[in-house]
Amino acid sequence: MRKVASGQGWHYGFRRFRAGLLGSVALLLAAGAWGTGVAHAQAARTVSVNVRAQDLGAALTIFADQAGLRLLLPSGVVAGRTSPALSGTMTQEEALSRLLAGTGLSYRFTSADTVTIGDRVSAAHAPVDAQGALVLDPVDVVGTGGADAPYRTPASVNHISREELDRTGGTSTSDIFRNTPGVIAADGRNSPAIEVNIRGVQGMNRTPVRVDGTLQNVPVYLGYFGASNRTYVDPDLLAGIDITKGPGAGADGAGSIGGVINMRTLDADDIIREGKDWGIRLRGSVSSNSVSAPPIGTFDKRIGAPGLFDIASGHGSIVAARRFGDAEIVAGLARRKQGNYFTGRHGPDTILEETTEGSFQEHQITAVKRDSEIVNSQREVLSAYVKGKASFDGGHSVEASYVYYDSDFGEVMPSQVSRFGWDFVGQQEPNQVTAHRLIAKYGYKPDDSDLIDLRFNVWGTLLDQKTRSATPVIWDPNTLPINSRSIVPIDTYMVGSEISNTSSFHSDYGDLTLNYGASYLLEDTKPLDEGNWYLPQNGRRHEGSAFARFDYAPLDWLSFNGGLRYTAYKTKDRVSYRNYPQYEQYFLDEYGISRNALDGSGWSPHLGVVLTPVDSVQLFANYTTGYRGPSLTEANFKYDFFPNPYLKAERSQNWELGANVLKDDVFVPGDKLRLKVAYFDNTIKDYIARGTFTKASYPWLGMLIPYNMGAAKFAGTEASASYDAGSWFVEANGIRYSRIAFCDGVAGYGAGLPVAGCVNHSLPEDYSTNYIPPEYTLSGTLGVRLFDERLTIGARVSKVGKRAISAPSSLDGGLIMPKKLWAPYTVVDAFASYKVNDSVTVSFSGENLTNRFYMDAMSLAAVPAPGRTFRASVTTNF
Repeated sequence: MRKVASGQGWHYGFRRFRAGLLGSVALLLAAGAWGTGVAHAQAARTVSVNVRAQDLGAALTIFADQAGLRLLLPSGVVAGRTSPALSGTMTQEEALSRLLAGTGLSYRFTSADTVTIGDRVSAAHAPVDAQGALVLDPVDVVGTGGADAPYRTPASVNHISREELDRTGGTSTSDIFRNTPGVIAADGRNSPAIEVNIRGVQGMNRTPVRVDGTLQNVPVYLGYFGASNRTYVDPDLLAGIDITKGPGAGADGAGSIGGVINMRTLDADDIIREGKDWGIRLRGSVSSNSVSAPPIGTFDKRIGAPGLFDIASGHGSIVAARRFGDAEIVAGLARRKQGNYFTGRHGPDTILEETTEGSFQEHQITAVKRDSEIVNSQREVLSAYVKGKASFDGGHSVEASYVYYDSDFGEVMPSQVSRFGWDFVGQQEPNQVTAHRLIAKYGYKPDDSDLIDLRFNVWGTLLDQKTRSATPVIWDPNTLPINSRSIVPIDTYMVGSEISNTSSFHSDYGDLTLNYGASYLLEDTKPLDEGNWYLPQNGRRHEGSAFARFDYAPLDWLSFNGGLRYTAYKTKDRVSYRNYPQYEQYFLDEYGISRNALDGSGWSPHLGVVLTPVDSVQLFANYTTGYRGPSLTEANFKYDFFPNPYLKAERSQNWELGANVLKDDVFVPGDKLRLKVAYFDNTIKDYIARGTFTKASYPWLGMLIPYNMGAAKFAGTEASASYDAGSWFVEANGIRYSRIAFCDGVAGYGAGLPVAGCVNHSLPEDYSTNYIPPEYTLSGTLGVRLFDERLTIGARVSKVGKRAISAPSSLDGGLIMPKKLWAPYTVVDAFASYKVNDSVTVSFSGENLTNRFYMDAMSLAAVPAPGRTFRASVTTNF
């Protein structure tokens, strides 16, 4: 949609890296086409396993459910064979190797979620048909898929499947998390991006998001009112999302203290139907409640939602996959267009807020009218990807992928609405974002060794953005139209790598698994116009980490896990003070340096215990810690943000107690009951906040500056439950916070926080003012399956409470960081899908059926959510 700026050395290097990676995909295709002993590639996936010693057939069935795999094995091949006890967290490959040790059987991944098990000798002498294909004995299939994985993992994790993505798909990309407890995509109506809040923790790289292994958190400055860590992705190309809450323990967990989100694009197995070596998926969708954006400079907003068949929004995609022998390649293309949507009609635009104990004040939550057009909510997205993978004799495997994303989209700078009012927000020139993501993976796991399961990844992300959010505020909208402000182009790139190995040991005293490795990240952000009077951030950040963790199962019903991580970071500010020489002089006078540079390092231990009193119940307790160095947003000078050379890293301490229940055949044969409950108590020490900083000797300074407060605390209870009887199903999810507090301020920095003690309200001037989640969120889904499960009909009810904590009016933050409130709301959605035949599925959904006028929780720009919206789609697989 736009040209990528050139002339930067690292742009050239990144293009060479991308070309080399795409070339490696071509080499994979060539290898598969020639059939040179290639076996199907399988990326390492870690699962929590708890299988007692028993008959091999029963053990494999339990393992398949726990790992989310489908196992294919010839009838009778497991007869008379037994398996050892197996417990702990390990890769799927490691678990299979240990279960099959000494049985004479081997396994082979034939797709991402399918494994074939057999006897090597029998397979080698199997007859062939006229086309040269092996003639196999009848095959048994065991395993139910990945839906049960969160309920078998002794930690707070969630999984969003492709089916759920189809069911919950809404107007905004952020809607994909609406059914996930403790996870909110903040300010989701104001751009096509995602910024994730996990259990109250948000922003500044605290909750990293990865797509196919590449890190996606890109810093975007939003003026005085905030800064965002954005991820740009098209949900239509995703196969699933895995969410880990709390600091990550693996190779991808460095710097995370809120959680880690891993998104996976569609694989060949998601596209190719059984018995074929190629497949294509076509999908198209249209939706109501939107109109084409008016000309730039239009300030009048249309009132009254358009008719049901006045279509201005839709998307389409095509994904194709092919297996060449045992190698595979998959490629996809998606296009999405959305017009300006309209708000709902029924609901309040004010809320009564308790300012002091027993005292209430009416507070307007938005100036937008009911049943009104939201200008700048339009967007166009073009995304594509290609990836190939294969494995070779001797346990070697390779994978390479490239993901492209390009979007033109409207966005309202949050300060526009609060300072000037909705009437002064007109249709503006769209923002522009282009992202390139590349990754290459190598794995080595010889069949005859339990000590080697090596994984090595190298990846890169390049994002070119031109966003109005990173531009100066207009103080007098009457003399300068809001849509005429300049747009500063900023480029960000990240390059990283991870290496890890897993070793397993077996003895009469229990099974021990060790996972250890290291990771490295380089992040660089730079404005392409360094002479602009507005100073965006300009700097570089390095982060290195080494880790080791263990899983030890001395008994069938008892296991321990733990580990240690070492993390080091270094940041460098490259800002040009061309238009602000007085700031450089102050830095020289005060600190003896002209530009800020930070560095530090620290250790993060973790420990957990798992009890399995009966096969259907799992109890767990975890203590995890995290270490996060300052982000570039916090470490570097920019327009209104002065760096602090004494800024330290954050350290999190998380306690968690939980239980999993998995029980089948509870009320009727074949039904399934699942339950997960967890209590969490998270403390982030040296929490980095933002406050006002002044010096008597520099009266003109008056800058915002980051500082380390004593701690931020988050505690609450979270639950997920599901019951599936086949012909009908019900799901429920929820979270309630019991405490959010900020403790131990620093004299001279900010306001509203005592030097000693805690307060249960947010702080003025600090970004966390609008990181506060609702005090509770609840969602329930009820559905039925009819006509041999070809037709599925259901409804979902979501209920969201008020802010978990508020701020007294005296600590509102004024024009710098006003708190954003919302009224509690309830939203009703419906969905239906009909499988016309084995190739065609037709789906319908209704969003916000009661046409509620409401503000999404954590909406920084104070933009209400869409009103009643209907959507229809057709998916074809062949």
